[in-house]
Amino acid sequence: MARIAKLIVLLILIQSIIAPIAVGQVRDPIAELTAARRVYVPVEELDVVMERDKKAVLLPRTKFEALLTQARANADRNAIPDGISVLMTAADYAVTIVGDQLAIAVTAEIMQFDNDWHELQFPLQRLSMEQATIDDTPALVGRLPDGSVSLFVNTRGKHILKLQLSTELTAYGSDRSAAFSLLRAPSGTLSVTLPAGKRLIAGNLKLERPAPLEQPAEYKISVGGVGGMQLRITDRETSNSADSLLFATTGYGLNVSPGEVTCHLLTSLQVFGKPIDRLTISVPKDLEVADIEAPGLEAWDFSDNPKDRKRKQIRLTFGQPFEGNRKIALKGVMAVESGQSWDAPSLRIDSVTSHIGQVVVQYPVGIRLRIEETTGVRRATREQKPAADMPDDPSVTNAMEFLRFDAWQPDFTLRLSAQPKQREVQSAVAAVLDINSTGLDLQAALTVATKFAPLFEVDVRIPSDWQIVDVQSEGNSIKWQLAKLDEAGVNQMRALLTTPIAAGTTGKLQVTMRRDVEGWPVEAEPVIVALPQLILPQSNLTESEYVVRADADLDLVA
Repeated sequence: MARIAKLIVLLILIQSIIAPIAVGQVRDPIAELTAARRVYVPVEELDVVMERDKKAVLLPRTKFEALLTQARANADRNAIPDGISVLMTAADYAVTIVGDQLAIAVTAEIMQFDNDWHELQFPLQRLSMEQATIDDTPALVGRLPDGSVSLFVNTRGKHILKLQLSTELTAYGSDRSAAFSLLRAPSGTLSVTLPAGKRLIAGNLKLERPAPLEQPAEYKISVGGVGGMQLRITDRETSNSADSLLFATTGYGLNVSPGEVTCHLLTSLQVFGKPIDRLTISVPKDLEVADIEAPGLEAWDFSDNPKDRKRKQIRLTFGQPFEGNRKIALKGVMAVESGQSWDAPSLRIDSVTSHIGQVVVQYPVGIRLRIEETTGVRRATREQKPAADMPDDPSVTNAMEFLRFDAWQPDFTLRLSAQPKQREVQSAVAAVLDINSTGLDLQAALTVATKFAPLFEVDVRIPSDWQIVDVQSEGNSIKWQLAKLDEAGVNQMRALLTTPIAAGTTGKLQVTMRRDVEGWPVEAEPVIVALPQLILPQSNLTESEYVVRADADLDLVA
């Protein structure tokens, strides 16, 4: 009985497969399965039925009923679009030049929602069709009197249509042009490959060449929903200068630090006439661009500058053409060597009508900045109003030092060099020498000021016959070291500061010393004592003041 039950299920499936379908009616597999009849077939003859359809399976009735329920639910959710049985969803075009013709390879996607014969029409005016395949098999196509093409399909699902087309290139002087129809698919890309030295104009749009002029280039144009295309191939320079007027002012904010220069450039554009959606700028190659921001900016990419090997081009692509005002901000960094000259990075814009700007160079007090060469720029005063919007105005950032330059040429030269300033130390010594019955005591107050660099220790040279008793900083004893020098009679004490003296600040030390003099205390014979000299070798300028005092029973003679 189990075998009979399986045969019943199998024959229900077979009946649904081989049931006749009326010509011109839409096939409903669910209705066919529901209306199936039971037919008993001997087991020994079952293989004859199975060979008629390779795609078959045996399964329990419960599993079959569950699948049938799911199929009915899917049919309700995914109904065939009303009045639409077949449509084209996308089409891509690859165009190349072959002699005096354009060869066009088309790859289109077609979706059919049933298994009946349907006709799909699309225009191919001014195009010769050399080959047509669908799913890599010959396609059923035919020409209509108006030049359009009819494609016949009868299989449900997704299909790939491939067409090989060609059209004639018409000469206009040194230019060649072609106009032809497209399939008007909702999405698609037109790729045009041109040899070196050639440029492309699509309709009235003068396209930016995606590769250097001496190399082949592949243009890509979005053609979704477009019904036709006009292409012109030329070897002449194409620019928007005749159609648009482009004025620019750029504020250059340069921040100099040891080993690098950070750059923040802010360009204000004014476009008059024809709107633009592409802009080509160039910067020096040694400027590493970190970010570019602009309203509506869709993409930006780099390429070598064929006109200047020391510069690189940046192509800016905007989502929509624009006119009027637009601001572009560029941030980057440039490595420089200390003491070596470097050029301030100039921003150049292709096809610009006028381009001026102002350069502000900011640097810390510890950097010495030198102007080496200037061309197309002049020094401006600190109070002068900027000619351009400045990204980092010193009045806002409170930079300690800055220089301002006006630039009236876009290809200006501003060559600078920067190196750290050497530390400058100034000191003052106030010493009190106390001569008493037990010996000589010296109390010295040292005031030390440093500029451009911090100070971590203070060196003091003292006579070798004096002993250091204590060294204090801010009222606390600190560590110190004593070293003998090659100079006879002189030692050097190094005070190790607990808290370094920061650049631009002042620190104070108290040094206590003592000397035991031979023949002391003084009786009948006088004693000659030299005043100790405290020398600070790190100090560029030292002021000293001595006070000598003695007990009342001693007479001092200078």
